[in-house]
Formats: sequence, structure tokens, C-alpha cells
Amino acid sequence: MLARPLLALGLLALTACPGANDSETGDTADTADTADTADDQGPPPAVLGVDVLELEIPGSLHVQGLPLPARMFVPRYAEPATTPQSAVLVMHGSGGLTRMPDGGEVDRPCSPELEPQFARWGQRLAELGHVVLMPASYDARGFCDRYDDEARIPADFDDDRERLVARVYDLDASSRFLCMRPEVDCDRLGLLGFSHGASTVMLSQHWELGRALDDYATGEGAGLDIIVRSPPPGAPQFSLAIGYYPGCGLESVVHFGLDPGDDPGALYFPATSLYIEHGSADPLIEDCSSANGQGRRQLQSAAVAQARGIPDRYHITVHPGAEHGFDNAGPGPAGDNDEGSGSQRPEDIAARDAALDATLAHIGDVLGAGLH
Repeated sequence: MLARPLLALGLLALTACPGANDSETGDTADTADTADTADDQGPPPAVLGVDVLELEIPGSLHVQGLPLPARMFVPRYAEPATTPQSAVLVMHGSGGLTRMPDGGEVDRPCSPELEPQFARWGQRLAELGHVVLMPASYDARGFCDRYDDEARIPADFDDDRERLVARVYDLDASSRFLCMRPEVDCDRLGLLGFSHGASTVMLSQHWELGRALDDYATGEGAGLDIIVRSPPPGAPQFSLAIGYYPGCGLESVVHFGLDPGDDPGALYFPATSLYIEHGSADPLIEDCSSANGQGRRQLQSAAVAQARGIPDRYHITVHPGAEHGFDNAGPGPAGDNDEGSGSQRPEDIAARDAALDATLAHIGDVLGAGLH
């Protein structure tokens, strides 16, 4: 498998906020998480820099047999690490992981340059001591952007339902790949997604994913251009999952029933603690928050928790007035605003900062320092 260093990035002075943003405008209570929190084992070793590798996740790990190009950010220490490190798997949104081609590419469909949002997140998390893996779902299928590169989207990926199911397979393969890496502690894995990547994160963490996909395969999924089936057993378990502004409808792969008489196993419920960061002005919030829409996924999760007598793992923070893509708000490097939405709205900038503080706090609380 390919693994070549692209560049070594210097250390920036970034620290995690010590406390999470607990302001939830939905009805979900701030309940105890089922994931184990990291033990306090003293200050972690200093990260001196970050190495960025270009990798290929083997097709043998993928339900569809598809190799996945990816980037991996690896912390660099004064001395080689002797113990495995925590890791975060990051799923990109509809804009893709890398930029559109500039005409100089020969053997790749997209530019080798990462979208600035993901360069920032990879650097940020690796400087805190976590290995960061980012699979490029679109590059793997010969295009770069869901909207700006529509003509190159293949027939088995041009339907919203196909994209969501196929990207769950991408996430599954990527998680297995992470656990094969000697530098990764498979007991300390985090999951982070943005927009469509956040919807992928949500579906992948459905506690009855295999059952849902098997049922979907015999119904609506039978008409798709891909074969829908559940991933093989043995996938790694994540200690927490975080989703920025997902669409929570999940293309109806998980049904919307709320009848108390329904089998709880048929309702959406996260397999691990799920933290959603959303904006009240984002139309995609409809099925995510019961305070800002129908909130059917939030209500389903609460119903399962009540029926089973277990803590609700579904947590949502809604940022007032924030729109979709608020993580890209504010000016870019040297005033370059070409970072996704590039919104200058105060509501989006406030949401960006609050969500960042909360996300780093959740990751720090659960995964701890990268090295133990």
C-alpha cells in the first residue's frame, strides 16, 4: 500500500478548551456517556511537528472492493513513539477532501491540495497527539466535488441514497485500516464528520446498522445501482462520534417510526456517544432537533434509551442563527475566503468557535492525550 510523506508541518500553539459546550436547545438531557473516559496519566509528550502521508486503503477491506486514497496526519515527537496513539477518522462533506484539478494532474482526478478546512482539522488534531485519517470518497470514484464536478460522478454514486450507503462502506474500510496501523490504539478511536460526512457518521453508528441495511436491501435499496448489504462483522468500535450539521433523514435507510409499540431495535440509536453541532438556520436540522423541527432521530434515540433503561447517547447543540457550513466561517489565510462557505456572519463565526471548543473538549475527555 502506498504511504509517502507529503510534507512536515510545524507546530502551532493550539490548546483544547477544558470544558464542553453543554448548551443543548433540543430536549436531550446531558446524560452520562457509555464510552470510557481517558485516565489522567500526567502531561503528554510534546508534539514537535506533524507528518502528512498519502495512503491507499486497500480494496480488500471495502465492501465494494474499492481502494480509497486517503491522507493521514501523524504527530512527530522528539523520540519515536513506543506506545500506540489515539486516532480520529474524519469524513469530508459534499465539497470533497481535495480541490478541483488545476490542469497539472496526470495520474489523479483531483488536485493533491487538501481543502483548507481539512488541512486545518488534520493539523489541529495531530498537534494534540492524535493520528488523523481522512479517506477521499470522491477521489476514489474519479471526481472531486458533488456540485462543481457533477459530470464525472459515476452512475452508481449519482443518487443520494447510493452515496450515503457507499460512504458507510468507505468509513467501515477506513476504520479497519486504522486498526491495522501499529501506531494506532484501536481502543481509542474517534469519529468526526461534516455535512454529508456527518450523515455518514450518524448512519454508520446506528446500533442496528446491519439489520437496517439488510431490510433496506430488500425494499427501496433493491432499485439502486449498488448492491446494498451489511458490512462483515469485526468492525472496530468508536469511543465517540461528532457530526457537524448533518442531514438526519439518513435517506430513510432507518425508518422514521415513533410508535411506542415499535421494536426499539428498529429505531435510530447511536452505538456510541454522538455529539451533533448544528445551526438553527440550517434546513438540514429538521430531523435532528425536536426543538427546531420534527427531530425524529432525537425522539427515536430518547425512546430507545427509555425502553432499554440506558443513558441516551444522542446529544445535540443548536447554535442560534447559524447556517450550514459554519465551520468554514471567517476569513481564510491571508484574507482568502475561499474555504467553503466563507461566511462572515457573526452567528456563523460564533457557532464555529463554540463548536470547536466543544469538539476538542469531547475528544480530549474521551480519547485523552494521543500517547499514554
